Order: sequence, then structure tokens, then C-alpha cells
Amino acid sequence: MKFSWKAVVVGILLFTPLAAAGYWLWYLRRVQQAALSGFYLAPAANGPLIMGISLFIAGYLVFLGIIFYNNLAHPGHKGMD
Repeated sequence: MKFSWKAVVVGILLFTPLAAAGYWLWYLRRVQQAALSGFYLAPAANGPLIMGISLFIAGYLVFLGIIFYNNLAHPGHKGMD
């Protein structure tokens, strides 16, 4: 199997939003200064907001996976089929 920088770049682009969202959620839930980020300033529970953002990111990753399916399934393949 041949090494492909394109596959590495696509992988990074696919998982960067997920990693950023995970870090953001960890920061909001674990850091003592979470009030400064607005986590405790919501007038109601913000669980639905976090769930909506998580679903959006999951949908974004599925969308990118659909777009780049041929590139991910056949990293050395050139062209659009």
C-alpha cells in the first residue's frame, strides 16, 4: 500500500471538528472558570444546545464522508467516478 498525503489531509479535515468539539465540551465541563465562557449564563438548561451542536458536527462528518467516500475507499485512485 502506497502512502498518500492526500488521505492524511482528508483524515485531518474530517476529524478536526470532532476533536475541537470534544475539547470544547471538556473545557466547559471540567475547567473551574467555566462561568467565564458563558456555560452557566444560559437562562435555561443548555443541554439541548450542546446536543444540537453535537448532532450538527456528526452530520458534518457524515456529509464529508459521503463527499470523500471514493477517496477514502481508494486513496490512490485519481478522478471522480
